[in-house]
Amino acid sequence: MSPHVVLPHRFTCGEYAFWTAEWKAVRDQAELRIGLKKGTFIDPSGVVLLAAGIAARQETGKPTSLSVEDPEDDTVRYLQRMDFFEQLGIDRPERFTRQHVRQRFVTLRRITDERIARALADDAAAFLEEHFVGKNVGSVLRFARFIFEELGVNIVHHSERTGTGFGMAQAWPQQGRIQIAFADAGVGFRESLCRNYEYRGRIEDDAHAIELCLQQDVSGGGEGHSGLGLFLLTQLSDKAKGTVRIGSGEALVRRRPDGANHSSGTAGWQGAWISFDAKISP
Repeated sequence: MSPHVVLPHRFTCGEYAFWTAEWKAVRDQAELRIGLKKGTFIDPSGVVLLAAGIAARQETGKPTSLSVEDPEDDTVRYLQRMDFFEQLGIDRPERFTRQHVRQRFVTLRRITDERIARALADDAAAFLEEHFVGKNVGSVLRFARFIFEELGVNIVHHSERTGTGFGMAQAWPQQGRIQIAFADAGVGFRESLCRNYEYRGRIEDDAHAIELCLQQDVSGGGEGHSGLGLFLLTQLSDKAKGTVRIGSGEALVRRRPDGANHSSGTAGWQGAWISFDAKISP
């Protein structure tokens, strides 16, 4: 029987450190089954992480199967509505009627080129327009759209594994909350930043690399690389009193609503993971 790993009962941004340890132990197995128990709750931060990991295995020809406890469970339907199976090329019958959901989420997208990054940013801006209210909302939306395009383009330019890059967004109107998430299984922040001769030999560890990337005009270099995406994301998060979490290598950096950064260690994610949570006006 092939190795088996079970998703956390709540596969959210708070489970990042736990899941990276679980995933690191099994990610290189020739075959792998991922267990999904009935009643599991998964949010965009978990969806993109799982998609990136499976896509990375697909690229190396390693089969991955999803073992579902209840095919009719809401979590399975959620993943189908998010286009999780479609984006990974998995054929799974749908036993429900799809409805218009633009006001609730932006479905999972594999970001293989700049065109898709721009389309995802357009959808995210339209999605945010449904939820952000108040003064200067137009400028906030333009600001947000630019950020999300930058984050998508970063996967194309920096990950070296664009087939493993994904992004999506979701709102929970009753909770007054939104979340936008990106992940890839590429080279990660540290290696990408070291392409720029200015930072070679100066980066202490993965946490230091992430902290540097949160600063303005810091980039791995190359034509068209602005070094603004993550910096502007922190600015947006600070304005919205939100939380940004960034994981790469053996580090997880959390930027709290008060604007302070907190770093902690993880088991090591091969790539980059970004989650942005914020409250929205009812």
